[in-house]
Amino acid sequence: MFADYTLISWRWVNPRLLWVSLALLLVSGGLSAANLNIAWNASTASNVGGYIVYYGQSSRNYTASVDVGASTSYALTRLQPGVTYYFAVSVYDSTRNFESRYSNEATATLQTGLVAAYGFDESNGMYAEDASGTGNYGVFSSGSLTRITNGHFGNALKFNGTNNWVTVSNSPSLALSTGMTLEAWVYPTTWMSGTSTVVVKQQPNTGSFDEAYLLAANSSSNQPMSAIWAGSELAVDGITQIPPNQWTHLATTYDGQYLSLYVNGVLVNMMSQTGPITASTGALEIGGNSLLGGYFKGYIDEVRIYNHALTNAQIISDSKTPISLSNPLKFVAGDPNVESTLITLPAGTAQAFKITSKTPQTLNNIQVYVDASSTATRLNAAIYTNTPAGHPYALWGGGGTLTALRAGTWNSVSVAPRSLSAGTSYWIVILGTGGTLNLRGQPGTGTNVTETSASTTLTSLPNSWTTGTVSTGGPVSVYGAGY
Repeated sequence: MFADYTLISWRWVNPRLLWVSLALLLVSGGLSAANLNIAWNASTASNVGGYIVYYGQSSRNYTASVDVGASTSYALTRLQPGVTYYFAVSVYDSTRNFESRYSNEATATLQTGLVAAYGFDESNGMYAEDASGTGNYGVFSSGSLTRITNGHFGNALKFNGTNNWVTVSNSPSLALSTGMTLEAWVYPTTWMSGTSTVVVKQQPNTGSFDEAYLLAANSSSNQPMSAIWAGSELAVDGITQIPPNQWTHLATTYDGQYLSLYVNGVLVNMMSQTGPITASTGALEIGGNSLLGGYFKGYIDEVRIYNHALTNAQIISDSKTPISLSNPLKFVAGDPNVESTLITLPAGTAQAFKITSKTPQTLNNIQVYVDASSTATRLNAAIYTNTPAGHPYALWGGGGTLTALRAGTWNSVSVAPRSLSAGTSYWIVILGTGGTLNLRGQPGTGTNVTETSASTTLTSLPNSWTTGTVSTGGPVSVYGAGY
């Protein structure tokens, strides 16, 4: 069924009406975090320039948008699990002077479940991207933590067993309560003795225990084990020790009645327990526990965390399935670290960051760390091409807009997918409006090139770039992601 929509000016209603047929047809896909596909009928107008997808968490109140160009489908990523989203589409003309009213509205609720997933397939950097879409990215404790290319699936992390681990900051999505599943492939490179941590959620503010939940490749009894704290500590041990120099899949579940431990998809032990897992404000750590030690020596791959108990069949399925290279989003280029120094970008001034992809990749997401002191209410982001002289040139594909900024954390802006060539330079361009956009950067000198726009009164990103000032210095906490 189709509806007619009157094209209106970007700034005013034009007296000439141009009628088009536009209907949002489908919301599909896994309906899970970081993966939701929408499609719509093509407009019947003769001068269509492209489409804009609008979405938000309440009906007809859209807080984000992405210009998808001429495509009639789009894959939205990094949405929040357990949240109902509302979607609509508009069409604009070839001159970009007019935009239609919204299409009919579609809605979908993303399933809860996977709250963190790490395939460790990044090509560089001291970070681990989160595949779940909840933004629980990990940071390496030191440069001694390295990647290997012959993991169980793709890359894996190599832990030295003495002083390295991955830290994931505390977040509400990691506060597991009524259910839990922890999974990982592990490859110890020696016979283990004592606790060898795979995944732990720390409890830093009490002396009676040190974890909210734990999966360990080895315990003091030289068996794999898992534990939760639910008013008291409950631990479940395996039967035999995991041998070195081979891959073993470990999983543990809690369903509010039993804590269960699986080795290579086989249930090896379970114990009864009721009540919620005690909430913790501590960090999640992989490969070690920085509070009490228990470091793992060897390789860890394919770590998954769910907020409910999987079935035995689902655990076996996960053990055979690599964490997707296209979902999760992967780091493409930029700076994924939260730098230490405040950088102020006045409202109406755009800033461009030069990036170069080391390998051919598709970029469809821009991540911006917005400092807690920022007052901007709107964030625009896009990719621009590069001139032979090394400056931003033109808006490349559709940009994205975020109108529900979160200060003091990373903000995710979806943009139209762009295929980047290895060794070619591009520009990430961002613009804050409604207030000052405060970013984070690294002090001192450096080779990172940035530019500001000549105009200081922009309300949206321009199709063509005009340079204001050019600077070279340390990195700024802005990066592109994709697959």
